[in-house]
Parts: sequence; structure tokens; C-alpha cells
Amino acid sequence: MGESLFCLLVLLVNLLVVFYTGITMTTINVLVIYVRTVFFTFLIAGGALVQGFSQEGFPYCESFQGDEVSMFANLGGQARLAGGALRLTDAVEDQSGYVYVDLPFPSHYGIKVVFEYFCYGGSGADGFAFFLFDGAEVSFSPGGFGGALGYAQRNELPGLRGAYMGLGLDTFGNFGNNLEGKNGGFPENPSALYPNAVVIRGPGNTLQGYPFVAGRLVNQGGVNGLPESARFPICGGTNRVTEEQEPGYRKVFLDLTPNPDEEGFLVSVEMMVTTQTGNPRMVSIFEDLPFDFIPPSMLKLGFSASTGGFTNIHEIRNLEVMVSDSESLESPQGLDLELAAACVGLQNTYDLEDEGFTFPNEGSQLQCVRFFAAPDGWMEMEEDFCQSGHCEPISTELVLEQGQLTVGDSGYEFYFTPNEGWEGEIVRVYYTLTDNYGAVSEGNWIDIPIREDPGQVTLLVEGVPIEEWYLCQGESVDLMVDGPEAFLVFKWFKDSEELVGQDADVLSVTQEGVYRVEAYNEQGCKTSSQEFTVIVPELPEMGIVSPVRGCNPEAPIYITQKIDPYFPDEFDYKITKPDGAVLINSEMDTVYVSGDYELRVKPKEVDCWSEPLSFRINVSDSLVEAYFDYGIDGTERKTDDEGGVFIEDPIWFYDGSTGNPVAWEWDFGNGQTSRARNPVFVFGETGVYIVTL
Repeated sequence: MGESLFCLLVLLVNLLVVFYTGITMTTINVLVIYVRTVFFTFLIAGGALVQGFSQEGFPYCESFQGDEVSMFANLGGQARLAGGALRLTDAVEDQSGYVYVDLPFPSHYGIKVVFEYFCYGGSGADGFAFFLFDGAEVSFSPGGFGGALGYAQRNELPGLRGAYMGLGLDTFGNFGNNLEGKNGGFPENPSALYPNAVVIRGPGNTLQGYPFVAGRLVNQGGVNGLPESARFPICGGTNRVTEEQEPGYRKVFLDLTPNPDEEGFLVSVEMMVTTQTGNPRMVSIFEDLPFDFIPPSMLKLGFSASTGGFTNIHEIRNLEVMVSDSESLESPQGLDLELAAACVGLQNTYDLEDEGFTFPNEGSQLQCVRFFAAPDGWMEMEEDFCQSGHCEPISTELVLEQGQLTVGDSGYEFYFTPNEGWEGEIVRVYYTLTDNYGAVSEGNWIDIPIREDPGQVTLLVEGVPIEEWYLCQGESVDLMVDGPEAFLVFKWFKDSEELVGQDADVLSVTQEGVYRVEAYNEQGCKTSSQEFTVIVPELPEMGIVSPVRGCNPEAPIYITQKIDPYFPDEFDYKITKPDGAVLINSEMDTVYVSGDYELRVKPKEVDCWSEPLSFRINVSDSLVEAYFDYGIDGTERKTDDEGGVFIEDPIWFYDGSTGNPVAWEWDFGNGQTSRARNPVFVFGETGVYIVTL
């Protein structure tokens, strides 16, 4: 809250100074913006630059002193912000914590890392590790804790995945030995305990590697120690010491410089140590130590800490990551550009990707484009490398009196929307290119002419402005452009994709999709139409049993029940009779005569019918009425009164139906059936049977 109030106060002071004197001021929090046109200069207070979102390399700065960490810092274990520092562990037994920066840094020119650390408040264990790992790793997994400090393997626990280098600040003394399955240790006695040690271990993965490379015992003498005047304990005291002049202050300077003679790096480690009030001193731990391991093309970094049976609070803050061999870097090269006109009231899109910028450094690519209103706005950023080379998202809008400039997500793309009243003028903005090493171009300008708003164009069909059209399959519709003035160039789009070769003011459409047109007037100003949706409904599959039979010449045949499938809410159906008459939808359920008919279907939204489906209707000339007689074969008997019916008697059935039937179906009442016209049947069992024809 205090910092926010201070920033607000500084802004108000600057505005007052500008208002009364016309003199511009800058502070670390506020930059007063110049916006220059080719006609005059005017002043706006507010933001100073606009930049993109594509942070992909150096530099990286993280204070860990605010209320939250950056979008790239990922915390795990007991790690958390603790009022001015990132606390990795409390002074509690068997704790572990880590942070890794999910941001790849190119390794070609080396890497330099600076950070402050604090360890205090406990009984003295275990320690810190700073580590580098393969930037291609997408699934982070720390190493074993305890003496492995979250970097190396620990017995059956794997080490840091994709590890490249681990720098241990070892209070208790196990990071520099070969206990718990670690690979090597101080050569004099690899299994001994080496407290107050700075140890470097090499690459590894899972349970392989992580070899001991070098170690320094910083609080004693001997072949692996320091001169008496340089010695110090890894931990600084009983509390967090943040002032360089106070005893207990610690700051690490790690430099991995590309080795000109061998593969890998030359590693130098220095520490700023204060053991006497007012006397901070730089202590060299390693100087140009060969680290002969080929690095991955990209590296990520992190910190880990742990406690065991002994404890300490472990904290870090003020992390800075930069290129080591910065003298070998060359600046990207931009160009002074005159871009196409921007039209008033419209968001005009510009893409700088094909402008021919030069990125001379090995593996160099654009990290972000920064825009400035003042011609020397970038110079004021150069004093702070964290600000000048870092592309972590901040404001992406620059509001000018002439309009608003907004940076897109791609890095190269930006948008400019001019305000009314500035037609005919040219806005000049300034920009720099930052590559993934943090190298920044010297700065160039961009001129954008402002043109009148050409007004919106409208798409018409048959002279009517509509937004939707149903089209029959195989047919077309012409979309015509109508606008308030003459347009010279047209670009048509279907489903957001440009239609190549379509540049007239009329487009003949045969396919379903969402269409729009961009039109350009003689000044080059662009306008866009409304979206126009063309829908081509699909016809349903349709069938009908043929022939359709009618048994009563005077009764209707319900054709709609014969169509399969039948969707009367979505489609229209029609029948064409032999005499050419047409019946539609419910009209089809009527009286028919025998003959050949045609059935068609169409979606309700269009007037195009399907190809005809032919079928036949057969209707009896007279009403079909079933009738039959029966008797015992070879006798005159029909009932018990006439002498009885025996179970083995064959019984004949005689069809006497009217209406010229052509098929018969008998049911003898006991599950037996027949399709003969005049069947003879033996029941075989005593009973009462209902016979049906």
C-alpha cells in the first residue's frame, strides 16, 4: 500500500510540474510521455511504453519482497513468501521447499546469477542448493532432500529431473560426500562430513549422475579451505540480515562463462560476506573452474533447501539472472518504417514480422517490441537492466490524444485506433526490439498516417441488407457490397479465412459458411462488413413402401404414415399425382386411385425440392369384406347337432370374401395359420376354436 501511495504522489507531482512549467520529469515510477507528430509536439502524463507478452529469456529479476511472485516462479514444499523474502524452510525438522523459474534461458552466451540468502534461527542444517536444469523439461521434479539438498539422488529417491548443475551452500556437510547414494565427494575422504561447504555437482537424471565436481570449505583452511582472512560460516546469524554493512549479510555471485577452449563453462563463484560491522567483503570461492559438460540449448533455474534433525530458516531474495558473456552480444537492428494509413474510428492491425529486422546473436529471436512516445524514451530504461531487457507483461496500451495503440500477443502484432479530428496527420511512435538475451536495439520510429473513416460497408442480397440466407444445394447466391463511398480493393473471407482470388465487389456463394468483406478506399483505409451467414440445409433420407395398398376405394390412404422417416416440423413433403396435381403435407392424406406417384421433400426454409421418389398405389375397385364357410370334409356335418366333429376330422374352409382379394391369412385359434385361399385343417384336439380370416 505504501509503494502504491508513493507512486500516486509522484504522478501528481509530475502532473503539476508539467501543468505549470511545461518541463518534463521522470522518476523511477513514472515516465512523462512525449507524443510527436510531423506537425507539432504535445505532452501526456501516464505510461511510457507498451510491450508484448513473450518473455522467453534474459534478463530475469525477482525480488520476492512483494505480496506475490511472478507468473514464472513456481513454489513447492514449504516454500512461501514471508514478509520480504522467499522462505524455503522454517526452523523445523524434516522440512523441504523449492522454487523453480519456468522460463527458459538460452545457454550459448553463458549465464550469470546474483541472489541474497539468509539462513538463521535454528540449530544448523541442512542448507541451500541453486540448480540449473534442461529448459526442455516440462514436468519439474526436484531431487532428494536432506543431504542431497533437493538436487542429487538420495538412496532410492531420484535426483532433479534433467539436472545440469547444482551449487550447494551446505551448512551441515552432507552435500560434499558420497553418503546416501551420492556420486563422489571431497577426494580426501569422500564419506566424511564437510560442514560450511560450497559444493558444485554436475549433470544427472533420476538415479544416474550428479557427480561431485568441486568443493570449498569456507570456514576453515587447508587444501580445500580459504585463507584465514577470507573465512566465514555459511549461515550469517540469528536473524535475517538485509543490510550489507551488518554482520550476517550474504550475497552470491555465480558466473558461468562459455569456455573458449573446451565444451561447457568456466564457473566463478564469489560471495559478498559481512562478518564485521561496516566491512562487507568479496570472497572468491571458485575462479574459472572448468565445468566440462555440454549444456542444453536452454536452461531453467531454481532453488531448494531442506532441514533434518538439525534446522534453520532458509530464505532467498533479490534474484537477478543475466547473460554472462554480454560483451559478445550484438544489438538487434530495427528499421524506420512508414506503415499503411490508419482509419479514424477503426482498429487498424499492423504486423511487423516481415519487416526484415536483424537478430545477429546465436539463436537470437524476438522477445518483445516496446513502443515509446518519446524519441529517447528507451534510454532512460538502460540504467536498470531488469527493466530494459525484461519482457514480463506490464501495460499493453498507450493512450495518445490521437488514439490508442495496443500490442498483440504475438510480439510483432499491434493495433492502432485513431480518434476523430486527426485526419490528414501522421503519428510518429518509437520502438525498440528486445531479443531473448535481453539485447535491445538502438531504437527506430514508425510513422502512421491518419485517414478519414470510410464508414461501414453492407452486404446485400437482391438489394436487401440481411445477415442470413438459406441456400438450396447446387444453387448460388450473389453477395453485393454497398457502401457510403467508392472502394477500390475488396478482400472476401469465409469462416475467417481469406478467399484467394476473390477481389470483386460481388461474390457468388455456393457453400455454407460465414462470409464478410474488407473494403479499401482510395486512401487505403479499410472497413469491414457485417458477417453474412449462408446455410445450406441437408435433405433427409426418405423412404416409402411400394406399392401402397388401399382396400376401400372410398376411404383415404394416410400416406404420411407410410413415409419413413417423417419430420413434418422440419421439412415439407409433396406428392405429384398421375394427372399432375400436387398434394402438400396434410393434403397427402386423402382418397387415391391406383397409379404411379412421385414423392418429394424440402427443408421448410428453402423452396428447392428433392429429386422425386417414385412409388405405386394400388386401390381395390370395391370394398374388401372377409367372409368364409366351412364343413367336415366328405360329409354334410358342420356342428355337433349334425352328428359331431371328431378331433381327426379334416375341416375345409371356403373363402367367400368380396372385393377381389389377392392374399389371405387364416388363424385357426390354436396358434396355427395358413395363407391358402381355401385351406383344409385338422385340429387334433378337443376344444372350442375361434377361426379368423
